[in-house]
Amino acid sequence: MRVPRKLQKYVSKDTLDAIARAVQDAEETTSAQIVVHIVRNLLPMEDLRSRALRAFFQLGVDRTTGRNGVLLFVVMKKRRFEIVTDEGVERVVSRDVWPALASELSRTIAREGFEKGICLGVARIGEVLAPKFPREKRAVDANELPDRPSVE
Repeated sequence: MRVPRKLQKYVSKDTLDAIARAVQDAEETTSAQIVVHIVRNLLPMEDLRSRALRAFFQLGVDRTTGRNGVLLFVVMKKRRFEIVTDEGVERVVSRDVWPALASELSRTIAREGFEKGICLGVARIGEVLAPKFPREKRAVDANELPDRPSVE
């Protein structure tokens, strides 16, 4: 996948590959689907949560079989991110989990850089989801969404 020119300052193809591997690894333990979406910036006056929700629906994270999709939405220029979960996840995972995970992700990005922070965040999301949505060893447990981060 080609990295858009405006994002090349922030993210490389190797970084996208590393994040894709982190998603694959996390999804080895859970039937849930994890999607990472990276944008350069928000529009003027655009709300982070609203933009993340729009991406959640545009990317089809709401259309997984178990309604167990999670979007990690990242805004590179503002160094902000949002975690959006589908209704199946909201029913079984306490909302208190996500702010703690977000804090850990922020600290890791600040200390060790974007790639390590996002990969750790993906791994932690997988750890939260695995007990609630264990991976099934049948054909039913398909990879419904791309593992590679989407970028715009």
